[in-house]
Amino acid sequence: MLRPGDTVIVAVSGGADSVFLLDALLSIAPTQVVGVAHVNHCLRGEESDLDEAFVRELANSRNLPCHVLRASVEAGNTEERARLARYQFFRSRDCTRVATGHTRDDQAETVLFRFLRGAGTAGLAGVQPVRENFFIRPLLDVTRAEIVSALTERGLAWREDTSNQTRAYARNRIRHDLLPQLREQWNPGLPSNLASLADIAHEEEEYWRERLSEIAAQMGSQRDGGWEVDASQLASQPRAVARRLIRHFAGQNLGLEHVEEILELARSPRGEGQVTPPNVLVIRSFGSLRFERPGAVAIGAPSRIQGRGGTGWPGHGIIRWELDDNANLKVSGPMLLRSWTAGDAYPPGISGRRVSLADLFEKERVPSWQRRNWPIVEDGYGVLWAKRFGVREGADVRIWSEE
Repeated sequence: MLRPGDTVIVAVSGGADSVFLLDALLSIAPTQVVGVAHVNHCLRGEESDLDEAFVRELANSRNLPCHVLRASVEAGNTEERARLARYQFFRSRDCTRVATGHTRDDQAETVLFRFLRGAGTAGLAGVQPVRENFFIRPLLDVTRAEIVSALTERGLAWREDTSNQTRAYARNRIRHDLLPQLREQWNPGLPSNLASLADIAHEEEEYWRERLSEIAAQMGSQRDGGWEVDASQLASQPRAVARRLIRHFAGQNLGLEHVEEILELARSPRGEGQVTPPNVLVIRSFGSLRFERPGAVAIGAPSRIQGRGGTGWPGHGIIRWELDDNANLKVSGPMLLRSWTAGDAYPPGISGRRVSLADLFEKERVPSWQRRNWPIVEDGYGVLWAKRFGVREGADVRIWSEE
């Protein structure tokens, strides 16, 4: 968790866990501890201010700078808003590690909480010992009772947060009501078993994280900020592997119902379709699936072109043109570079036949997501040029793309 040369700031709320964490790290790695961080959410009035004063004095007694954020939390999902504010503040600190005081009891409560909400194995892995290669949790194998005993032996004081007793928060109900009841009526060793389950699930997830990267690279590729995947290969995987791959391609831990919806899209005999779970768009076109964040694909801005020149076009390199104003170009009016839209077609040429770009896309098996920003040039007659398909019949111009 602490490598040679690392610097660590300890997140201290003033409670027993974080006070012990600071004392332990100063005993183990005194030269690497470079500060204390405290967030005052101003939720408990004077009590919150007394916690802040306690932490400031604790840091001062250890000759450490104290970084304090006073951040009131808006109403609605207070616990989650407060957590996000804390972690944003911690990420902004000038250090290579931030240590937090999560214990084995916290791990057990987290696993039970996530199980009750229907989490899969990724959720049951609980609190990670190292997260984002920045946050470390050195006390995950230490119980709260052991910490209180050690602080008492050392004569170290700490603050009690009265909000930890209120049943308004789900985690407190688990801590004070559900877990004691399960321990008493079902299994005295349940907290330890839950924490062990987290250890097992974490090891499973670490293995699969490396293995999935290998499988994913064989099945698809990353392009324009998303994954493009062979649908039949994904559909042919064992369901357990396919589910994990879908979450890997989506870049997030999707719920089971969304995973199954995407898997059905991969298995569907229909060549087209899409699924829109939260924060990800999954499109099927021909035999491929594309996973991307909504709005991830930039659309080029329409622009007039004349003479000679070139311009970058998102996802398609550079579009270049040479237009001779004195030549018989067989064009009408100004020329506009823009993205393809449904209904675009080459006007009747020598053959006397109008050619739809949609038909050309189908013939060339151009996936639907590539069409969204497909560059074309139009004039008064219609499509003058389209990437891959060239200039229309009889037009004496040069337009091309360079990738």
